[in-house]
Amino acid sequence: MGKPVIMLSSVTLAMKGQRLLQKNGIRCDIERIQNYNQNGGCAYGLKVLNGDVERAMELLRTNRILIVGLYERAD
Repeated sequence: MGKPVIMLSSVTLAMKGQRLLQKNGIRCDIERIQNYNQNGGCAYGLKVLNGDVERAMELLRTNRILIVGLYERAD
């Protein structure tokens, strides 16, 4: 089973989200997601390390950090 990755649209939002989650005790890493859309663009994601992805997503939404998707990364 892989780690859940919360997809965000920019590295700036990913950095802001990482700081927010870490202040709230949720460990996460930023990773670049290549080929995010049909045009070959990329997105950035927060890989949640301690399994509390639902709480992480709620914190991000509450703080107006737009989530563009969620996927599970095979490690």
